[in-house]
Amino acid sequence: MKFGSKNWPVDHVFIARFGDIDRIEPQGGEGALVIMRNGEKYEVEGYANDVGGKIQVDDKDMGRIVLRWDRIETIDFMAAPSGADPGAWRLHGKVESDAGDFEGFIQWDKQECLNIDKLDGDTEDGDVSLDMGNIRTIERRGSSRSIVTLKDGREMRLRGSNDVNDENRGIMVEDQRFGRVTVSWDAFDQITFSDAGKSGKGYDEYRPLGRLSGTVTASEGAELRGEIVFDMDEAEAWEMLNGSYRDVEFDIPFANIRSITPEGHDEAEIVLRSGETLILEDSQDVTDRNDGVLVFTRGGDEPEYVTWESIANITFD
Repeated sequence: MKFGSKNWPVDHVFIARFGDIDRIEPQGGEGALVIMRNGEKYEVEGYANDVGGKIQVDDKDMGRIVLRWDRIETIDFMAAPSGADPGAWRLHGKVESDAGDFEGFIQWDKQECLNIDKLDGDTEDGDVSLDMGNIRTIERRGSSRSIVTLKDGREMRLRGSNDVNDENRGIMVEDQRFGRVTVSWDAFDQITFSDAGKSGKGYDEYRPLGRLSGTVTASEGAELRGEIVFDMDEAEAWEMLNGSYRDVEFDIPFANIRSITPEGHDEAEIVLRSGETLILEDSQDVTDRNDGVLVFTRGGDEPEYVTWESIANITFD
C-alpha cells in the first residue's frame, strides 16, 4: 500500500446538476463563480457554452427576455412559482438498449428534450419535421434509418438526418437509479415515449449535499476512514463518477454510490445505494488511469494518499 503526498490537479471538468447550485456570479467573458447549495464555491471558465452564453428568462409580466452574459451580475436559483406554465413539457420515456432498459426524462440526440422540439428526416415522399410530443416510438433499423410510429398509429421510415441515423450524438436518459445515462446509437434499440407528465424534481427537492466520506480498504487489508477526495478531484457528493458499459455512458452522482471496487486495470464494480450493481470501464474514474484518492483522517495533520492499484474497496458513508 502506498501512502504519501501528491500534488493536486490544477484543473478538472466541472459538472453539476442545476438543482445542486445556489447561485452563479459571472466573472468576465467566460468565467463564473458557482456557489453550491452546501456553501462550497468553485471558479469555472470555458469548456462549454453554459458559461459565457446568453440567458433566457420568461418573466410573467415582461415576457421573454434574453440577457448577455456580460450584463448579468448574479443568477439566484429558486423553486418555480406555483402554477407556472412553461408552455411545453419534458420528454419522458423508456429506452431499450444492449445494456438494458433505462427510463426517465429524455434528451434525443443530446438536444431535443421538449414536446415542441422537432425530429427531422426524409421519407420516400419528401422531408418531414415531426413534433417530438406526437411520437410514440422510434426504432433503430441499422445505421442509416429508423421506423417512427406516431401516437395516432401512423408509421414512417425515416433517414437522412442525425435524428434517425448513426450520426445521432446519443440518447440521454435521466434515470433515477443511476443519474444521467447516454445510450449510443450502436447500443440503442428502441424508445417508447410516455404521455405528458411532470417536469421532474422541483428545486426544493434537491437537498444540500456534503463532502464525500467513508472507508478506503487497501489490498493488504489496512483501512483509512475519513473525508475522501476521489481521483484527486471529486470531493463532493453531488459530483459525478463516469464510466461506460456496452456503449452506454453513465454519469452517476456520488450520493447514489455505496461502494467502488477496482477490478483489474480496466474496470470497477459500482454498487449503488439502490442495490443495483454495475461493472464500468473506459473512463479515468474506473481504470488504472485514476490518480488515486486522498483520505483526511481525524487527527491527521496531512491527508493520506492511496494509489488506485493499492485500493481493494471504497465504501462511502
